[in-house]
Amino acid sequence: MTNYEIGTRLKGHLQDYLKALTCEICKEFQIGNLDKRMVPPHLTFLRPFSTNNEEELIRIFEETLSQYKEPINYTFKGFGTFENKEKVVYGEIKSNPQIENMIGNLERSLEKNICFINPQIRLPREKNKTNLHCSIISKGANEDFLEIEDFLKKQNFQEETHPLLRVYLLRENLILREFDFYLNKSLGKWDALNPWIFKETKKRLKKKQGLK
Repeated sequence: MTNYEIGTRLKGHLQDYLKALTCEICKEFQIGNLDKRMVPPHLTFLRPFSTNNEEELIRIFEETLSQYKEPINYTFKGFGTFENKEKVVYGEIKSNPQIENMIGNLERSLEKNICFINPQIRLPREKNKTNLHCSIISKGANEDFLEIEDFLKKQNFQEETHPLLRVYLLRENLILREFDFYLNKSLGKWDALNPWIFKETKKRLKKKQGLK
């Protein structure tokens, strides 16, 4: 069974900060296999699912996201922990009506064509349906869980708001498509990873923000 997933890759300062934080936690608490834990920081919008019609999946993915013309932002507000078989350290994302609407439209448009593989994760104190979060440490934290919680409380982190630049569609953890809101088009794998194309994305973002 082929697995698919929809989400977004975090970019810029936040991406660098979370990578450095993951590395620091792993070294501080001697959590092994650091290379395997350095998954690019990301937010999952639709958890892993399967489908028997990839062509229709891509069509709905592209058509749904192309409807969003206004800039969408998300706010990273700090850190939390929960247990889901393993104890998990995660970054908290504020509930956002625009993102909630986008995810809801994707789910409704795809519901007849997909089957979710795992149950939805429910985070403590989270009221929004999608429970947006960025996993930082999801395996190996069990023995030092309380110490890691204390470590995170000492982080002098201020809330940060970032633009949602792109949304990816993964197939077996590899990019199948990535929709770029600022280029207003869907990109294939190689274009999604092309730094020159992403440079144009950032250029259009700055223009939208009134920056040079």
